[in-house]
Amino acid sequence: MPRRISASVVLVLILLLTNCSSSTNPNSPSVDLSGTWSGLIQDSAGGAGTLRVTFVQSGNSLSGMWTALFSNPANNKGGNLTGTVNGNVIAAMFTTAGPCSYGVSFTLNGNQIIGTYTSGNTCAAVVSGNFTLTKQ
Repeated sequence: MPRRISASVVLVLILLLTNCSSSTNPNSPSVDLSGTWSGLIQDSAGGAGTLRVTFVQSGNSLSGMWTALFSNPANNKGGNLTGTVNGNVIAAMFTTAGPCSYGVSFTLNGNQIIGTYTSGNTCAAVVSGNFTLTKQ
């Protein structure tokens, strides 16, 4: 009987140690957005256009570049981005060389990113819009 108990204790300890060593890191992001994404944008100032975003992801942090192109080149925009990933929900700030910056929120839905943005009062007029992107 003592031998049977000690073998059971050893088996339970092995199972516990194996389970502990294979647990996932709660700080690791559940999605990887790294790479280039492009698709359609609908902008309150520029109308319909194309948005291209390149993400560099390190853990839960994002950086990268973005470009929005419209039929009227005067409405074209682009710059850098920073953001954070929380599950499939992403919050970012898209900045430009000028005074405008855009608060951006989006979600990863399958192989698409669906999002919205607004400039708040950082531009001469409030600019907002939405977009849908697919990884290239």
